[in-house]
Amino acid sequence: MTQESRAIMEEVGTLQEETNAMKVSMEEMNKSAGKISKTGMALSDISNLMKNSIGEIGNQVDQFTV
Repeated sequence: MTQESRAIMEEVGTLQEETNAMKVSMEEMNKSAGKISKTGMALSDISNLMKNSIGEIGNQVDQFTV
């Protein structure tokens, strides 16, 4: 194998390693995005529960007469 061929093979190997590293990073980003989405949905649910609870408390307070 010539020196040029070896150099090309090394570069191809490096490119494959970098491509694999990018793939792994993209998979990690995708997982993290999924977690962020789930957290956002959970926060929305909590917000709705709080809104409803505050409304119920307000209705109970309104029943008191002074």
